[in-house]
Amino acid sequence: MTLDRVAAGSGVSVPGEATEFIGAQHILARYAQDPEIGRQILDLVRWTEQQAKSMGTDIRGGQPTGGNIKGGLTTIEEKSPGAIAKAGTAPVRAVYEHGGTSSLKGLVIMDSPGRETEILTGLAAAGCNVIAFTAGRRGRLPGSWKGA
Repeated sequence: MTLDRVAAGSGVSVPGEATEFIGAQHILARYAQDPEIGRQILDLVRWTEQQAKSMGTDIRGGQPTGGNIKGGLTTIEEKSPGAIAKAGTAPVRAVYEHGGTSSLKGLVIMDSPGRETEILTGLAAAGCNVIAFTAGRRGRLPGSWKGA
């Protein structure tokens, strides 16, 4: 995987959008380089889901989206492993706050909301100079999505 090559070299790979891990956070935690980082991953996802619930939103009940369903997914638990797989197989070296910077090389997780503008802003604030963002079916950007 390309992100594995970045993480193995002198780069930093920074997947974000903690909402994408819900339902499969235990899988991502297995990639942690140590138990403390694994706990931070689980805590991040738990906190993210609790924040949404405190605002009256059930993330699990609102996922997957219509486009995901048309693509064949039926639950967030089916969707999340795909999001995690995009990060590759390198060990997770740290969990950072939204926009936090990393002095580490390799794979780090950034806490970020589930909205594209905020994710991209946080990655830029973290010092990412190449940002690859996959969205929707057929590779269209979220703002140009016309439905299928």
